[in-house]
Amino acid sequence: MACKHFPGHGATDVDSHLGVPVIRKTRQQLDATELVPFRRAFAANVDAVIIAHIALPDITGEELPSCVSPQIANDMLRTELGFEGVAVSDCLEMQATLKTLGIARATPMAAKAGCDIMMICHTYERQKEGIEALIEAVKEGSISKEQIARSAARVEKMKDRYLSWETALREPDTALPPALVKAHANLSRISYEASITVVRDDKHLLPLSGVIQASDTILLLTPVVKPLNRSIDQSYPVDPFETLGKAIADRHPRVRHAPYTAHGLTPTHETLIRQANAIILATSNGNRLPYQIAMARHVAKICGNKPLVAIAVCNPYDLASDHTGIVIVLLHLTIVGTYICTYEYTAKALETAVAVMFGEIGAHGILPVSVPGAMVERDQRRWRVEDWNDRRDLYPTVDLWQECLGDNWPMDAHTLSVMLAGRPQPLAKHFVVRDGKSNTLLGFAATYAMQAGGPEDRYVIGSLACLMVLPSRRNLGIGLSLHDHVMRYFKTKVDPTLRQVQLGSIFPRFFPGLPTNIPRRQQAWFRHRGWKLPPAGQGSCADVFADLTVFKVPMEVMQPHQEAGVTFRACMEEEFDKVMEFETANFTKYPGWIEAHHALKETGFVGDLMLAVGKEGQYLASVIAYSPTENNPIARLLPWPRLLGTPHPFSTKSNS
Repeated sequence: MACKHFPGHGATDVDSHLGVPVIRKTRQQLDATELVPFRRAFAANVDAVIIAHIALPDITGEELPSCVSPQIANDMLRTELGFEGVAVSDCLEMQATLKTLGIARATPMAAKAGCDIMMICHTYERQKEGIEALIEAVKEGSISKEQIARSAARVEKMKDRYLSWETALREPDTALPPALVKAHANLSRISYEASITVVRDDKHLLPLSGVIQASDTILLLTPVVKPLNRSIDQSYPVDPFETLGKAIADRHPRVRHAPYTAHGLTPTHETLIRQANAIILATSNGNRLPYQIAMARHVAKICGNKPLVAIAVCNPYDLASDHTGIVIVLLHLTIVGTYICTYEYTAKALETAVAVMFGEIGAHGILPVSVPGAMVERDQRRWRVEDWNDRRDLYPTVDLWQECLGDNWPMDAHTLSVMLAGRPQPLAKHFVVRDGKSNTLLGFAATYAMQAGGPEDRYVIGSLACLMVLPSRRNLGIGLSLHDHVMRYFKTKVDPTLRQVQLGSIFPRFFPGLPTNIPRRQQAWFRHRGWKLPPAGQGSCADVFADLTVFKVPMEVMQPHQEAGVTFRACMEEEFDKVMEFETANFTKYPGWIEAHHALKETGFVGDLMLAVGKEGQYLASVIAYSPTENNPIARLLPWPRLLGTPHPFSTKSNS
């Protein structure tokens, strides 16, 4: 499975087949829109990603295509988003790279930037030129053999996943192709229905069936455009808007279809507009073809109060501005009060748009770019993230906790202070976001890093233990700023043996994962950041607390152990070292377990280690038990058992 075009092609106003699209977006704007589906795809272990030819100068500082930019192809894609699959450049024969760099420069630049495969689709001579340029770059040392080997290993891993003689020679499943066709057709339908966007409908013309009569005439005006690639599908008509006209005619008995060209409106067009009762005007890349904008203005003037629906079938900027930079939008000035975007003029896109126009389905698409007159979702910005300071931030953090989680998970200052100190953790680091004017604490993130693995293979696991944002200041980018700062911290400041970062913590244990009882929207927020959460009801774990003062062991549990000669007793101080040999031999792979035992010894609570001993004196099992009223170091790192017997409802069930 592959996805494209990273890091997001939605806001382009130039076709990269013809030139370099320059997108003036900041990283936080990408995080809020373009990068969301890529994070989800990477979390689902997508095999490959195609990197676009778009330039992001506000991020990289230069107008280089992304596929040849190390800041995009390596830093953003691999270091920050953690993508481990195959990175593929967009075709280097497209004018965005061919005209600006040429094959001989672009090929090694893309490899050096981080691409594993450089795509050169069409011309043998250019393919040969690219291969020779890559070989020369390796010879001269600008690209290391190790980098080539890493890329080859990624490609080989992907091929191994899908290609084998066993599958190649297997008898074909004749039932599979029809099933796949049906599944893909359904996915296609869902995708088109989710993408069609009603940018505005000021005069409430939609659905059209509610404002016109069966006897009324609809005039469809469409530009003469380049046909779609009929070498791919011969069923495509020479005029792709035949599909649009037919879809309208299937729903309304009186339709006239009149194409228009760069020559503008003819007297025939004007007569048809005056005779029609409603007009549907299509544009295609009108923002780069001024005659279409002029056409739209002229049509709107002749229409007067007649229903006029504009449909941009390719570029959503069509009715946004002219080439003088003056905002005329038919949107902004309400010249065209109803404006629909389809983003392409394939048959399915146009048929779905007509279904939206006639009210058969809703329009669920969200405009991926900013145009005047369109609704803006919310303005997220990057916030300054500071290190958490115990003396300055402890009590404000308790207040924040109580406002966010206090109803189910009450927290006091002493417990939180002990938890955040992190002992016996080797490393605890926490972060805050504050209001620049009032100094109010707006957001907080707690992190830990813990040693794991055996003596032969020690490594570090990072934990994002807690992330909170003041409820009244959510959806402003505070949580995103904290989250991204934490991930950069783990990748750049923690031990190089760091292998993974997890949601939830071990010791101290706020939660074993993301609590399952938080709102779905908050769970979706983490999924959008690329966290791999199981489906609802699957893959959850739970901390189970029981009051041992009233607990009685069932006889059917104890009797088999007694008959086998197993005894249960507290650990004695003189045998602790021998017990640790047993623990180290069997449980080192469990992060935090060995450290918890050492903490018992260091603080004099060896007796809280309970042992199961065989009849020949061998150790069989162990468990750490404690009373919340004691100073056992582990007790202080598990805050919720002390709530037993209190009226506070709580659940520690979490997504693991």
